Amino acid sequence: MDIATIIGFLIALAALVVSVIMESGAGTLADLFSGPAMILIFGGTIGATVVGYRKGDLTKLPGLIRSAFVHKELDSQDLIDRIVRMAEKARREGLLALQDDVASLDNPLLVRGVQLIVDGTDPEIVKATMETQVELAEERQLNVAGALDAAGGYAPTIGIIGTVIGLVNVLSELGDAESLAHSIALAFLATLWGILSANLLWLPLASKVKQNIHHESLIGRMCIAGVSGLQTGEAPRALREKLEVFISDAVRRDRRRGGDEE
Repeated sequence: MDIATIIGFLIALAALVVSVIMESGAGTLADLFSGPAMILIFGGTIGATVVGYRKGDLTKLPGLIRSAFVHKELDSQDLIDRIVRMAEKARREGLLALQDDVASLDNPLLVRGVQLIVDGTDPEIVKATMETQVELAEERQLNVAGALDAAGGYAPTIGIIGTVIGLVNVLSELGDAESLAHSIALAFLATLWGILSANLLWLPLASKVKQNIHHESLIGRMCIAGVSGLQTGEAPRALREKLEVFISDAVRRDRRRGGDEE
């Protein structure tokens, strides 16, 4: 579970509630969560987003949103260790011996690359095939994630529409002076929720999802470099050094520290 996403949303929600209580008193907190305004903002935003995207893309969106909360971080260091072990095996027994390792791999891109090697595919074709797979996967996922950016753009505008609707209703009841100020305040709640939902929900979710996509693409490029090294017979130590360029300095330091402790 990605605890950072959950903590971030809780902090934002707590800041919102506390600021309203400090500004206007606890009596107005219930009014903040106005049913009509929230139905218009969230229903209208989701509806507008559905209009702008194909059904096939929208069916993938819940999975991407889920990844922002329950993202399984890929263990890049473990992947490097696997590739290096295969490089050592290929040096001892030849590339055909890697066929036995395919079943134990859990990275689909790496599985495809190793299988292409075992099948004797030309190195340039192997590299081009894997690069195309990574690029297309990233492009498709970013296109789906764009729906969250779109929702972040629609929400404030729909909020303004809600406020206009509310003000129209207020102006039609000017005879009731006692409730006039309260009605105007409620009308502006639609704009408030439009801006809040865009900046505290849709756009942050889009940012997190895109980070996850870019991380997966980075792992994919690391797999391409690893498969290329396997096929060209690169020395295991040199291959490890090349692959570790893809991981952060912090991860490398933790790895070396753990090795020293052992």
